[in-house]
Amino acid sequence: MVNKEREYSLIMVVWEITHKCNLMCKTCCSFSGKALRDELSHEECLKVLNQIIEAGVKMLFFSGGEPLLHEHIIEYTKKASEAGLRVSTATNGTIVTKGLIKKLKEAGMEEMHFSIDGPTAELNDEIRGKGTFRKVIKGIKIAKKEGMRVTMVSVITSLTKTSPVIEKLFELALKLEVNALSLERFIPTGRGAKNRYLALTKEQNKKILKLIYRNKKKLEGKLLISTGDPLKCLLDPDYPKSPYKSIYGGCGAGVTSLCITPTGDVTPCPVLMIKVGNVRKDNLKNLWLTSELFLKLRNRDNLKGKCRKCPKRNICGGCRGTAHNLRDDYLETDPMCWI
Repeated sequence: MVNKEREYSLIMVVWEITHKCNLMCKTCCSFSGKALRDELSHEECLKVLNQIIEAGVKMLFFSGGEPLLHEHIIEYTKKASEAGLRVSTATNGTIVTKGLIKKLKEAGMEEMHFSIDGPTAELNDEIRGKGTFRKVIKGIKIAKKEGMRVTMVSVITSLTKTSPVIEKLFELALKLEVNALSLERFIPTGRGAKNRYLALTKEQNKKILKLIYRNKKKLEGKLLISTGDPLKCLLDPDYPKSPYKSIYGGCGAGVTSLCITPTGDVTPCPVLMIKVGNVRKDNLKNLWLTSELFLKLRNRDNLKGKCRKCPKRNICGGCRGTAHNLRDDYLETDPMCWI
């Protein structure tokens, strides 16, 4: 069944190119560690890249695992960049070298997202492992010196939820002269499901979003501050106040983006791991246009509970991954919504 209402463009693909990782972070949305036995081969990855290019994708974001551990990431970056895609990657920042950054930049990598889950070694290392704070700081400095655009990404947990700690994150980002700071919601899935004590309450999440908006204005021109939390529109007066008849923003899972796992499964996003197909046997563009799950996500009249009744559903939509992981129904009300 083809979506006859509107053909939504696939803007971004998040590609988890390997499950392999040198860390065991408590907030990991997968169980990254050892490479999976049936990960896509090099030849299969090149075919996937062709499918991504043919689907008209604008942005390719490498994830994992630790993407920098994949032996062909430079080749994939070059191929995607030469095809006109904007290429960026996540990294835990602990294995960054000057030589690697130079090669990535020459291949066309435009931006790197470094994970820091606390403004001090004590807080960060409790989540990400002993010694990681020092290593990621070093990695960021190397990347900045080589002219790479850097975003610092912090997953906010019960350990870092207070205003003083958040303020120190802003200070650290300014000190490191990163281009942007992204503060993200902890969603207890993957390894994170075993560490639910790190999750925020809906009221704590609301306070964090207020802090983000306040500092976004305060530091405008000095530091770009963002969050992927769709609930930000409930507090940010810059968002349109009148309801839209079609989706205008919010959760992009299956609407503007999708995820490809290390074994080729296609899902709406890294925290909404419902398989719609596999690139080993399915055409990516065809999945994007015809998947029943994607089509349901593109019509927010399908949402349930408060989200369905909310006049801002087409600029928000709630986090479908949180609904799936905490309420076992991706169409249910986002459990973190306070209204």
